[in-house]
Amino acid sequence: MKTICRIFVIFMLLSISVTAIAQTVAPNVTIDVVIKNNRFNSASLYQMGQQNTILTQQQIDTTGKFTLLATIVKTDFFKLQLDQNNSIMMVLQPGEKIKITADGTDLASSIVIKGSPITEVVRQNERQLNRFKTQMDSLNNVYQMNIGSPKIDSLLKVLNVQYKALETKQAQFILDFMANNPSSLAILFLTDRLPVDENYDAYKKVDAALFAKYPDNIFVSSLHDKIQSTGLLFIGAVAPEINQPDTNGKMIALSSLRGNIVVIDFWASWCGPCRKENPNMVKLYAAFHSKGFEIFSVSLDKAKPAWVSAIKADKLTWTHVSDLKYWNSEAAKTYSVQSIPATFLLDREGKIVAKNLRGEDLYNKVQELINANQKK
Repeated sequence: MKTICRIFVIFMLLSISVTAIAQTVAPNVTIDVVIKNNRFNSASLYQMGQQNTILTQQQIDTTGKFTLLATIVKTDFFKLQLDQNNSIMMVLQPGEKIKITADGTDLASSIVIKGSPITEVVRQNERQLNRFKTQMDSLNNVYQMNIGSPKIDSLLKVLNVQYKALETKQAQFILDFMANNPSSLAILFLTDRLPVDENYDAYKKVDAALFAKYPDNIFVSSLHDKIQSTGLLFIGAVAPEINQPDTNGKMIALSSLRGNIVVIDFWASWCGPCRKENPNMVKLYAAFHSKGFEIFSVSLDKAKPAWVSAIKADKLTWTHVSDLKYWNSEAAKTYSVQSIPATFLLDREGKIVAKNLRGEDLYNKVQELINANQKK
């Protein structure tokens, strides 16, 4: 009898342990999906980030009904991938029970997500931004249909005013959301519609709130780095120092040109658009060099012979530097250069007055600065 009792107790303890373990590892997010007119064969839930970790996968039958279970330990960005071209982005939090409905014949416009408050806000914002886009596209269509009209110039003026008004409304919508929800991850779905450098103060407040709440989130950290670097490149800020070797290996500092109006020109010998822009830079230098204008060209080349050859071929007779690190150029990182050609126009005090001007626009702005200085 004692043996039976002992076995029973051991059995109960094992049962309790197994239950405890099961509860520990049990999925804490449930995603119930119903896709009408389903045309997909499988679904995969990814955690977004550097490795895009797959949390769980599920085959889908013709009914389009399935459930995904996953363990999520922190609020983060996730993607429900249905095939190569169709996915559903979500911001999920531990413990949520999500319900998704959609129509397979028009997935993008038919998705409805319940049970994920942040994702629902993201979807609401997307719908509003799509309304702005539809109105802007309508104005573009009106322009295209009237290109041959004798009244196209007067019509274009009207359309430009209306388009600008829509852009202003869209920007204000985003700014209002940011101001009212500074720590919401939903903001990260809006940043591509609102330039950081033109709305720096608003982004600073968002950064303070988001980075304090989600310091280990890769996307929040990326925005944080962008805002921090933008602060260094704000219109009116003194341009960060660049100190790199010229074609002879001599270190040349950007600050050595202080007192002149300077264009920092990021380019490379392998960059087609840069080479096409070089004749404009030659014209610019010839027109204003004698009046206190300099060009400080920073190359993103990785092979010195190609760099030097391009300088000679294009007759670029001003200051040239490069650390020959290609896209890992220290100067490019400092100036957040992600595409070339890229330009930064500095006044005589080394302060940034304009960015990414080219051709006639750059010429006119330099002329404006030269004229303004001559009147003093």
